[in-house]
Amino acid sequence: MLKKIFVLGCLLNLSACAQAVYATLGDDKEIYRGQLQPELNHSGTMTMSNSKGRVCSGSYHFVNADLARNIISVGGVAAIRCNDGVTANMRFHTISKYSGWGAGQTSKNEKINFTFGMSEDESRMYLNMPEQSVDEEAAQNGPNGNTSNQNSAEIKPLGFGTGFLISEQGHILTNNHVVNGCEYMQVRYADGTQEKADILFTDSINDLAVVKVNSKQSAIATFPTSSNYRVGDDVIAYGYGMAGELSKSGVLTTGTINALSGWGDDSRFIQISATVQHGNSGGPLVDRKGNVIGVNTGIIDTVEYYKAKGQTPENAAFSVKELVMKTFLKAHSIPFTEVDRTQAMSNADLGDMMRKFSVWAMCYGHPKKTADKKS
Repeated sequence: MLKKIFVLGCLLNLSACAQAVYATLGDDKEIYRGQLQPELNHSGTMTMSNSKGRVCSGSYHFVNADLARNIISVGGVAAIRCNDGVTANMRFHTISKYSGWGAGQTSKNEKINFTFGMSEDESRMYLNMPEQSVDEEAAQNGPNGNTSNQNSAEIKPLGFGTGFLISEQGHILTNNHVVNGCEYMQVRYADGTQEKADILFTDSINDLAVVKVNSKQSAIATFPTSSNYRVGDDVIAYGYGMAGELSKSGVLTTGTINALSGWGDDSRFIQISATVQHGNSGGPLVDRKGNVIGVNTGIIDTVEYYKAKGQTPENAAFSVKELVMKTFLKAHSIPFTEVDRTQAMSNADLGDMMRKFSVWAMCYGHPKKTADKKS
């Protein structure tokens, strides 16, 4: 599983590919900097130090690779010893296939937080560092924008996905696995502004969820009045796949409908050839005219499939059908709009439209509570 979290260059030579590590230790607000050096057998070494000469080093090991609904979640453990005798044990997990964060406690009962595979600016929101961006403010202040909650410092970003606005009242549709275990959501719009979102309804069977922001929205997605797509029709997917590694402003991919059913001939899904990355979950899938016909929900993990079957599937991604989405929304009295768009649009125009109603959905919560809930 180690090769799942490193870029292609690392895959070619694991022993030579180091990842940046940033950390905070105890009440020391200075960032520790270092590197994570992968080795074979899902493990490696990590080192970090501060400007005062404190050096901490140790090892890490990936211990789980849970394949659930085609989504990979990787976690592990790490242990370090500093040159002043302080030791620390930590647990970590990935937030994309190339980066992650961890936390633990030292032998002096100090908290330690660290990230790997991120830039220093991206890492700060995971380290509870002094405010420098909207992301940090959300991570530090909690869902209500204040620090009065004594547990707010424990709230961490747990993962991210994509969602899309479906009503002027601020309802956002996404996947259930994007919000599962979250205490609240933070959504980022195309212009970079952010807003807290409350989780209203979830459906674990069909992997759907609705969250809501309080602001009024002008750009919303619309659904067709009837399902009339066919195998071979063009489709366009949009989302925040691998945000941070790829574009933070969202990524558009194109493809076709490969099948009118999903994995195991599941009629709730359609199979598409449009590329879907980690982080695309919950994003919209539209036809050439801009009608939303699906919500992107998962992919076949090629490495795990090869281990099990001895062959590698190509471009196998799945989206929840528009009819299933409508049924879910109607069951909870969530407003949405049906409009049959008839004019074909260019990829660029479709991208502009989807960018306006799509959001980067970030999950926040207490890691221990989330782990207990999922165990």
